[in-house]
Amino acid sequence: MNRLTRHHTLRIFPWLGWLTRYSPHIWGSWYYLGFWGIVGAYIGFLNVYLVGAGFPASLVGLMSALSPLMMLVFAPFVAAWADRHARRVPLLGWALVAMGIALLALFFAKGLVALSVAYFALATAYSLVLPLGDGLIARLAAHHGLEYGRMRLWGSFSFALVSVGGGWLWDRIGYAPMFPLAGLLLLLFAPSVLVLEEGHTTAARERFRLQSLWRDRGLLIILLVSLLVGLGLGLTDPFLGLSLKRLGGDAFQIGLLFAVMALAELPTMRLEHTLARRLGNSGALLLGCGLFTLGYGLFALVRRPEAMILASVFVGLGFGLVFVATVRVVDTLASAGRVSTLQSVRNALTFGITPLLASPLGGLVFEHVGQWVYALTAGCMALAGWTAWAGRGSLDPRDQSAPSEPLTARALESPKP
Repeated sequence: MNRLTRHHTLRIFPWLGWLTRYSPHIWGSWYYLGFWGIVGAYIGFLNVYLVGAGFPASLVGLMSALSPLMMLVFAPFVAAWADRHARRVPLLGWALVAMGIALLALFFAKGLVALSVAYFALATAYSLVLPLGDGLIARLAAHHGLEYGRMRLWGSFSFALVSVGGGWLWDRIGYAPMFPLAGLLLLLFAPSVLVLEEGHTTAARERFRLQSLWRDRGLLIILLVSLLVGLGLGLTDPFLGLSLKRLGGDAFQIGLLFAVMALAELPTMRLEHTLARRLGNSGALLLGCGLFTLGYGLFALVRRPEAMILASVFVGLGFGLVFVATVRVVDTLASAGRVSTLQSVRNALTFGITPLLASPLGGLVFEHVGQWVYALTAGCMALAGWTAWAGRGSLDPRDQSAPSEPLTARALESPKP
């Protein structure tokens, strides 16, 4: 963010001055701590709420495809515009405001049409927040020589705590209050992202062309891994809460499931840089996908809610490693003016096109075979791990001792704000 923009921000929101006095590591950690803590208040319970309101699982799967659809057809183009015009920070702030308004609208929506409009608005705003936030924080880490995973883990930590607390609370008062609570908190949180660095560069107005991906084999491989991981997640993730409920779990156990997965992400997010240095990018991805495969394979076999919660540890370990590795590798390979664009493409592949296709299918399969649907996800994760290992020649830098050094050096070509 340039000084003029930050000066105006502090004049409008003077209480943000405390945040600017801390290091960039605190800025990134604060963003993830706040955003994912707020999201944890509702996201794990949203589909359970919809089913309780009378929607069949297949229709919930279709509604779950709205967010992936927007990540595919909307977010990449808006992110490309933000990259060219160096407007990533203000766009992130407005997207968070839009999410807050949409959550408030969900609370007041009556009937299928009103609920669908509010859900669509939430999906649209959410599709922008993910790539913009990840791109800005990954670039912040590169610019200041920080480890991205050590900032991202605070999001998993807050998500875990709020999921458990939310599950306990919603079990007693119902799910509806989660919408105004999360909406108001997002509106209060949104201005704080304006202290982030915009990251102006000489390449800021570079126009992204999809054809350029074919010339970078490393990017193609990491995006293919993201595609396969997204396919697996899209098949089953919308139904995690419903699975636990079918096994006899209550709202508290649903919150506990998401909390255990989120807490399990912390060690692998923290250690991703070390693992990538020792095993290479491909080795770290193979290990993460292997943990994913084990976790989802156990999901297919369990028949008690307690066992599913225990098995979720492996899913969390795998997600923490794979997510941080893919974000970091994309940032390493992307030019400075295409960071948000390529993070949006990665996001569209992981949480966009594949869940769009897989969520409705997953809903139908889940209705007929129940827990065995997780075997399909385990197979996708195994294939993703094999793809990363097969492409190790393009993913692994020659200097395995410092996987993030090219990223940092390139980012430092642009002046600090």
